Amino acid sequence: IVRTTLQVQRPGDEGERMLPDALSWIAVLCQQRGDARGAKLLMCEAVRAQESVCGATLHESVISLRQRHVRTLIDMKELCVAEKECNELVQMSIRLYGGRQDENVANALEDLALVKMELGQSERSLRLYLEALAIKDAARGTRRNLASAATLCAVGATHLHRKELDEALVAYRESLDIQSELLGSSVSESLVATLSEIGDILRIKGDYDGALQHLLRALPAQVKLSQSKESPEVAVVIVLIAGVLREKNDYTGAIRQLRKALRINEEAFKSSSCDEVLEVRGKLVTVLTLSEDYCDAVEECEKLLDGETEQNGTRECASVGLTLAKFASILHRMGKYENAITAFEEALRVQTAAAKSRWNSMVVQTLEGYASTLDACGRSKEALDLLLESHKISKFLGRQDSLPEMRRLLGTIACAKLELGDKASAMEDFAKLFKHGKVDPDGINPVTVLTWKSAYATLLQSADDFKAAEALYKEVIAEDEQGNPRRGIFIRQAIHNYGLLRATRGEYKEAAALLFSVLEKEKESKMLSQRNIAEVQLDLAKIHVPLGDHSSAIELAGNALDSFKAGGVSFCEPTVLFAMEFFGQYLLRGGFYERAVDAFLQVLAVKRHLCPFWGGSFAGYARLVLSSSKLSDALQGIKTSFRERSITQGTIPFESVVRTLKILSILSIILSDWDGAKAYLAQIEDLSKLVCRSLMNISNVVGIIDSWIQN
Repeated sequence: IVRTTLQVQRPGDEGERMLPDALSWIAVLCQQRGDARGAKLLMCEAVRAQESVCGATLHESVISLRQRHVRTLIDMKELCVAEKECNELVQMSIRLYGGRQDENVANALEDLALVKMELGQSERSLRLYLEALAIKDAARGTRRNLASAATLCAVGATHLHRKELDEALVAYRESLDIQSELLGSSVSESLVATLSEIGDILRIKGDYDGALQHLLRALPAQVKLSQSKESPEVAVVIVLIAGVLREKNDYTGAIRQLRKALRINEEAFKSSSCDEVLEVRGKLVTVLTLSEDYCDAVEECEKLLDGETEQNGTRECASVGLTLAKFASILHRMGKYENAITAFEEALRVQTAAAKSRWNSMVVQTLEGYASTLDACGRSKEALDLLLESHKISKFLGRQDSLPEMRRLLGTIACAKLELGDKASAMEDFAKLFKHGKVDPDGINPVTVLTWKSAYATLLQSADDFKAAEALYKEVIAEDEQGNPRRGIFIRQAIHNYGLLRATRGEYKEAAALLFSVLEKEKESKMLSQRNIAEVQLDLAKIHVPLGDHSSAIELAGNALDSFKAGGVSFCEPTVLFAMEFFGQYLLRGGFYERAVDAFLQVLAVKRHLCPFWGGSFAGYARLVLSSSKLSDALQGIKTSFRERSITQGTIPFESVVRTLKILSILSIILSDWDGAKAYLAQIEDLSKLVCRSLMNISNVVGIIDSWIQN
């Protein structure tokens, strides 16, 4: 068209008048193809051609073309040039139309407002939009017009950019009312966009039902506008609906909608590597991961990697590096830690190559994920080193400590130090996060904030700062689960720890009430953990001792052992061993001697397994049950648990084994089980010889037995 126009044009004829429009449209096509420089040159040529046709610079057609030129400059991010051009256009419009009260002046002000917004001057942008709105209202004598409705949308977008959600919602809703009234049964792009924006704001505010209501209204409007259910524009609305369903934890519905949008885009663009397809597939991977459908997540993630590699023509690009990190995180969730480590290392290699430096923002996030995997493998020191490297890179990049990502990283480092036993350093890091017991959760997952509060409160409690610890516990307890099971875990843990704090201060009844409430919440939880239940029951048993209620203490300790067993927790773990000893001691105090023998035999069996001098040998074990054949079933269960030697967290000193043998020998005397008593004494002697110790322990035991016989 442009070539033909140039060939036929003569001064004053039709070809010359067509030239500016032809040049401007070919500029638009250049811009859409990514040729920003060509678009800019053609728009400049179009403006000059229009000035030549009109014989003046101050003409309506010239101003219209220059406005299109401004939008090209904005897209090219040449904002300073665009700002200068807009200021000139405002003044030209005022001169041409005889003052500021013309609607064309309002249009020029809106262009300037858009540039100001891009320059980060949102307050100035908002004032310009409001001035343009007032001009349009005055020019038409009413606000009930589509031009004012469009400006109201711009006002809403500016408020949204400033995070003024309520004000944005008011502006968008007013625009929606005007459009609905004037359009009737008709639809427009502006109507669909307004409905979509309202839906998105309501989603952010947590009104998911309201968000869905508006988006489900936008969907048929977009179908009608596109004259098809399979257009990319329809897919955009479907993705927004999926986003709301995801926030509602309706992962099944979200996955269904995203797969539908993905199919539409693949068919529309005939490609699996275009931006529209890759964006939807990325969201699908995220939701599949959240729904714990890891196999499908891995499959889609591999397709995403292939698409990004094809799009960029190389694997060593930023998008592939980020997706590799996401892939590694999925493998971590699947428990495939070695595969995850390999994927994280590949992600770091690609990200470093893409940025030509390890000191970039992509690496920061990947290092955090890598550290989490190493920590899960028990390589806590290496994990902390990676987190410290991530923090160092963040500081190098100029990130301020007040930024959400920096606070999140510092909190993760503090938790890692706490896990490694470096309480002093962890306390310092938490102190940077918390001021007067509070932390700003803006931009940070609320569950993460709960984790920090619980960990910091535990540290404060261990440092005897009970007042500060209590304040933090109360903050966490006051939180609502909001249907999030993970939030519930941390809230219940805080109630549990707060109960123990109250017990430390001697407030046993209040502590017992708190722990009983945790027990009820645990049993009702969707993420039921027998281990958590067992630990609460054990602490309740301990609290009932100073209350003088030994029978409840025995019952609760027995229940704790049953819960540990139901949860598949090995008898070799220190917490379970303590529960068994506690149970046996209070059975002894309560006069339940035979049951006490059973309990201490189990304790002895575990200690034998963990004692380095015996190494879990069962060679002399039969001598311990000479008169206790009824224990055969229980002992078989203990032997089975011994096979899980890999989870043993340490060894038991021989003195601990001797102590248990002493208790068993005393119990045998009480029950007149003389053979059993001799067997236990022989075991003490054997053990003492093994470690080359004095046999004075035997004398002590004999003295104790004599006193028991006399009694």
